[in-house]
Amino acid sequence: MKGALNPSDDFAILIGAALILIYIWHHVAALEYLLNSSWLMVVVGAGFVAALLLFWKRFHLKLQPRLKPTRWQNMTGVEFEDQVVLWLKRSGFNQVVKTEYYDRGIDIIAAKPGMMLGVQVKRSSRPVGIAAVRAAVAGINSYGCNQAMVVTNSTFTAQAKQLAIDNGCSLVDGVSLMAKAELVNQQAQQSRI
Repeated sequence: MKGALNPSDDFAILIGAALILIYIWHHVAALEYLLNSSWLMVVVGAGFVAALLLFWKRFHLKLQPRLKPTRWQNMTGVEFEDQVVLWLKRSGFNQVVKTEYYDRGIDIIAAKPGMMLGVQVKRSSRPVGIAAVRAAVAGINSYGCNQAMVVTNSTFTAQAKQLAIDNGCSLVDGVSLMAKAELVNQQAQQSRI
């Protein structure tokens, strides 16, 4: 929407408001004959505190890493893996680690009570086939995991879907990952309000 304020405009407004409040506070002696200075100081102080709290909230939200589903197509495989790690952490897994560079079919291990998940991550411009599902299913034993998952920004072939069903492997395609990422982002933002 044209003319709408964005967070950088909020920052400029807050800085301007803070400078005006400081100027007024500094010149309270000149205004003392018009207003009771103690009331003026309370009002100015409350405005200053409110401006600082608004700024802190905006600044704090910007510092929090966000899942960036709209940018997945332009990311490298490593950057996409980092986004999947962030999604898993935000989804309730208390221990999430990436495996070594030359993995054995598992890129990420995610753990929470009662579950040790081995995740194969595939950033691809084409549908992901059965090789990724095979790698994940075979790799969970190497890492002591009890469940396999394949995550992609793309889709899965029919053969990959059938193999996953046959082996109890979870599949997360780009559309469902995007929906899950947005849900996690909304929950994280609501928890900070």
